[in-house]
Amino acid sequence: MEKEELYTKIKDQIEEKSDDLRRIKIIPFEYAFKDDDKKFFLTHSIPIIYAVWEGYVSKVMGYYLQYLNRLKIETTNIDDILLLFVAENGDTKIKNYPNEEPKKINYLLKLKELLSNKYIVLPEVINTQDNLGFIVVNNILKSLCLGQLDEMESCDDIPEEVRKVFFENIPIPKYPLAKELGGGGTSLLYLRNQIAHGGTYSIGINEQHIQRFTFLVNYLIEQIFEKIKEAIDNKTYLKIEFRNT
Repeated sequence: MEKEELYTKIKDQIEEKSDDLRRIKIIPFEYAFKDDDKKFFLTHSIPIIYAVWEGYVSKVMGYYLQYLNRLKIETTNIDDILLLFVAENGDTKIKNYPNEEPKKINYLLKLKELLSNKYIVLPEVINTQDNLGFIVVNNILKSLCLGQLDEMESCDDIPEEVRKVFFENIPIPKYPLAKELGGGGTSLLYLRNQIAHGGTYSIGINEQHIQRFTFLVNYLIEQIFEKIKEAIDNKTYLKIEFRNT
């Protein structure tokens, strides 16, 4: 996969996911819902918005790993963080060291084979842990030698009504990304878990919540793309001494 093909695939995903988010925003205004039906739709829009976010990350990170594999990076040249990613997520799975001696020997043979291969082969599936909050997504970015998201980002595009209702005490242009995506409070992940896993229907989700979280996911998917482009431009997947070659 060439760089241009990778970027085209990611842009297609951004367009698709952005359209999904747009439809979530406009559906309540295009149909004459009864009050209870509208409440039901708005509440369950939160897990849908989260699914758009997790689906994007899974798909796009898979594309990025495919791209790296096509580069045929030599094992001696790849950044140690990516080598660790292979060891933890490939056949060796060093997090799951066996107890029995025969299995230990087989495990060490696999590890030896991994390190002796001329070219590294990265697993092309990302584990989002079905829990893609701020900490988990940053751990994924770090494990792939990508730049991480800041807890407090600068963003001038936040809709005024969203800023006013949900974080008016935070100075412009700061955007509390960790709290918006995170795992507690009224974050996307927290509300999604309450609705999808806890069966909570009384949170009081309204149109402002939908605007808030569709904006959040649109922002995030663009930021992830930027992180990938920066990594490719700077060859962060290589050890520092090989990045300028």
